[in-house]
Amino acid sequence: MPIYNPASGLNIPFFNLVEYGGDPTGTNDSTAAVNRLLEDIFTAGGGAMLVPTGRFVCLGEIVIPYSGPSTAPVQPPLIIFGESGPTWNGYWVDPTLNGSILDLRYNGGGNNVAKIDTRGAGFLEIAGLTILSGGTDNYQIMQTTNTTVKVHHCAIVGNQANSGRACAQDFLLAGGNTTTVGDGPDAPFQGYGSKLHDNFYSNIRRVVTFGTYCNAFAIADETISGTCGSSETYGAPWVNAPLATHGNNGIRISGGTIEVTNYPYVIALLNDAQGNLFDGQMVFDQNGTTLGIVYCADDTSTVYNTVVVGWVEAALQSLIVVGPGAALQT
Repeated sequence: MPIYNPASGLNIPFFNLVEYGGDPTGTNDSTAAVNRLLEDIFTAGGGAMLVPTGRFVCLGEIVIPYSGPSTAPVQPPLIIFGESGPTWNGYWVDPTLNGSILDLRYNGGGNNVAKIDTRGAGFLEIAGLTILSGGTDNYQIMQTTNTTVKVHHCAIVGNQANSGRACAQDFLLAGGNTTTVGDGPDAPFQGYGSKLHDNFYSNIRRVVTFGTYCNAFAIADETISGTCGSSETYGAPWVNAPLATHGNNGIRISGGTIEVTNYPYVIALLNDAQGNLFDGQMVFDQNGTTLGIVYCADDTSTVYNTVVVGWVEAALQSLIVVGPGAALQT
């Protein structure tokens, strides 16, 4: 059955996870059903995966199929969307109670470097889901190297055993740590135009780590709950940590509400970040322990970045820029 995609103005085929053997009760492993469905979308040249209401546990790797030579992998457009949407209402309500839930429990040992690992040049949209790490592991939830990804209107819930500064699970790694373009797990970012917006995060350490060549990436109106946090020295929801001299340009982080109580910073620029814009974050620090909004490393390659302050508490007003780093305009 086709569905109308307003982004393209086209009707696209969609595939129902239950019809492929996915178990909405969470009793049985739905990994094989998910991967069979994704293979059929690949064969069809693109389409959408419908995740009905329920909790679909996946113990194994979610493999996004791609083709072509290893130096230039490609994949057809893919949409993964929830039938009933995500569950959230601030961090005090259990976001796993109902809705469309993908409970991802793969913890390594296979070919993927994340629970969802997408490497082909193409388009991947994920919307209207609760993406839950319902096991006991802290494995990376998602990585993209060549794929342009759009994740929006989702609840992202990490390992619920760890909260606040004890969080050790990251959501998205955008690009690896080498400069060799291709289908390798450490390939640099090529998914220009990627965007995260209108998501809610709970029990997450880093929301995004900007890897090598991660440029032209937009983040807007995200909600970081008080259950998120980091014990890292320069811990923040958004961290750039690429290879030296191969950094991040054209990143914009705008709007959103950040309960930054359990983070030292909101944004950490550790190396070679140039020409980025951070504007209008609403920042709340309940305990007054946050060290600053933006940390700039003492790195002469970190230049031409701009901060436009949104609402921050008075205690943070003088801590917009921390560290002796290079030119950052406010």
